[in-house]
Order: sequence, then structure tokens, then C-alpha cells
Amino acid sequence: MGISKALKYATAFCLALSGSALAADLLPPPPPPPAPVIYDQPDYSGWYLRGDVGVGINHQLLRTTFDDPTFNPAAAGVGTDSSSIGDSTFLRLGVGYQVNSWFRADVTGEYRSQAALNNVESYTNNLLPAPATTGYCGPVAPAAGAVGRCFDTYTGNVQSTVFLANGYADLGTWYNLTPYVGAGIGTSYNRLGAITDQGVNGGFGQSGSSSKFTPAWALMTGIAYSVTPNLKLEFGYRYLNMGQMSSNPIICNQTTGCHYEVHKYKMFSNDFHIGMRWLLGANGEGNGQPMYWGHNAATGGTLVSSGYGAAPAYDPNADQGTPITKRY
Repeated sequence: MGISKALKYATAFCLALSGSALAADLLPPPPPPPAPVIYDQPDYSGWYLRGDVGVGINHQLLRTTFDDPTFNPAAAGVGTDSSSIGDSTFLRLGVGYQVNSWFRADVTGEYRSQAALNNVESYTNNLLPAPATTGYCGPVAPAAGAVGRCFDTYTGNVQSTVFLANGYADLGTWYNLTPYVGAGIGTSYNRLGAITDQGVNGGFGQSGSSSKFTPAWALMTGIAYSVTPNLKLEFGYRYLNMGQMSSNPIICNQTTGCHYEVHKYKMFSNDFHIGMRWLLGANGEGNGQPMYWGHNAATGGTLVSSGYGAAPAYDPNADQGTPITKRY
């Protein structure tokens, strides 16, 4: 009798267990883990404004008609003893467009301050026609103290305004630093002031001022630092060629023997500048450029992918609490 009851209880217990297992099999499967949340890309405009200040170490190549025998047969042994030009400061403003993380372009206009021109030329002190005992600039007879050379000193100034269309290749970003190279082409409006000619024998001459548009071009390199996603601090070097300009004829204070000399200058400069670029539509992800791997507590997940033109994706199952470090 006891054995029979025990068997009944055991059978009932086994049936209960099998029923529970069948009931468990009928439960719905657990939900899949949530997919990473993809946020819409904010509106982005690649336009930017720029402003720069700098200094230009100017250089000139002088060619004068006074040392041309076909123009001035009497000027024997003419040569340029020295030729120099002062430096300029410049202010540059422009507007541009960031096409992608590798290329941008802008148009700029700049005002360059006035630079002083100084040149010294000399020529042989030939004897004037008999019965004269002096040459162009003094006595030539040894007993009278011959003067071997005559010297003329020229002074003037030049001021330029430059307009360029520029293209830049950004070479990648490391720790918010972006090196770049670029080139530009455009025009330079050069204003050459009056050139004065002062001779050692009291001779004097002066030209009228002149101005002209000439072709200009530039090569540049530098590095930009991202202060914020919108603001870039830029340090750069530029070789700038401002073309060639000519003076008006230098008219002497005496009409006889005046050769109406003309000076021609080729102008170029080594420029160094510091400037800022303000991106008008940079977004919170650093203007669409790559970001460092990081974490964002506000979205509840770890950054799993990001790139130029693509919104960041976050894993909501990751741990919390560490802010993302952006790479601009």
C-alpha cells in the first residue's frame, strides 16, 4: 500500500515537471539586443571667412635703360652698384569653401604697405669735348684730381594690392594640427611713386608716378590648429611673385644730355603670416572630420564608427560616463 502511494506521487511529480518544461518551450524568445543608434547628420556648410596679418620680405630685380649702349651711347662702363627694397606688412581678407577634409579653396584680397626703393648706379667719368678739362661729374686731369666714377642715387617707393584665387591640400590632422600646401594665381596692382635721381655733381632728375595691373602667383605652406570646430588658427609661409612694373621716364633738371632713363622692377616677396579661419557651418562632430574613439554618456553608448560626412554611431550596451574627445 505504501509503495503504491509512493509510485503515484512520483508519477504526478514527473508529469508536473514535463508540463513545466512544455510550458517553458512555448514562451517567446528573448528580444534581440537593440541596434546602434544612428543620429542624423546636422546641416553643414563648407563656407568660411579668413583674415591674416603678416610681413613680406621684399626683393627686386632692377633693369635700367641707362646702361643700354643703344639707348645711352655716352654712358661708358655703366653698372648698378646696389639695389634694395624695404619690407612690407600686409592685411589679407578672404572667403572660401571647405570641399572635404583634404581640399579647400578661397579668394583673397590684400593690402601691402609702402616699401622704399633705393638704388645706386655708377659710370665712367669720361672727358667732355675739348677744351673742357672735366668729365660728367668732375675733373679728369690727374693734376686736377681725376674722378674715376660718377655715382647717381635713386630713391622711390612702391605699394601693391594683390588679389588671388587659392587652392589648398590639407595633409591630414594629428592632435588638432593640420599641415597644408597650396598655390594661388591672380593679379597685383602695383603703384610706383616718383623716382628721384640725385647725381654727385648736383644733377637732379625725377619721374612721374605710375601704376599697373600685373599677373601674380604664389606658392604656400603652413599648419593650422583647431581652436574649436569652427575656428582655425593658421601659421604660414608664402612665396609671392607680383610681376614687373616700370617707372615713367626720369626727366633731368637740364635738358641737354638727359637720357630720360626708365627703371624696370621685377617684384617678389617671402611672406610670413598668422591668421584665423572661421567656418560658418561647422557641426558638433568637428566639421565632419574624423573623431577619436571615445565615449558619450548622454547617448548611452560608446562611439563605434565615424568619418567625414557620416554621423557617429553609438553602442548603447557599452559602459557610461566618459566624454568623447573630438578630433577637429
